[in-house]
Amino acid sequence: MKPTILIAALATLLAGAAQAHEFKAGEIRIDHPWARATPPRITTGAAYMTFENKGMIEDRLVSATSPASSEVQFHENKDEGGIMQMRQIQSLVIPVGTTIAMKPSTMHLMLVRLKEPLKIGTKVPLTLVFEKAGPVMVELAVDKPGATGPKTEDHSGH
Repeated sequence: MKPTILIAALATLLAGAAQAHEFKAGEIRIDHPWARATPPRITTGAAYMTFENKGMIEDRLVSATSPASSEVQFHENKDEGGIMQMRQIQSLVIPVGTTIAMKPSTMHLMLVRLKEPLKIGTKVPLTLVFEKAGPVMVELAVDKPGATGPKTEDHSGH
């Protein structure tokens, strides 16, 4: 019975670790990169994450690539005259001491011309290139269609 408890505890720990993944590029911390699963025959996907600049200089996300798509674009949604418009932007400035969250209905990375659908539970490699910090490879955790973001545990009471 004790090995069963140990296995269950380990599985719980690993599941939490899979949800809480982060990466670093210089002084830029990239938290919880994720994407929504896509239905068959849909050729674009959206990816989200949070950037935090813990450094002493401003940096800029200047490009991104993924073997899962032909192109990766930066998009933001803006309210223009009461109508929400999505538009492509060329880069993303990350000022010193700030956190910028890419999340549904705000800002996202658009994976254009997907080579195959994004499937729930898979990880998709993505290389982000920062002006000063340089390139870093992250993994997008693919969640269900319509997901609103990664489920993170609150550890404030510990």
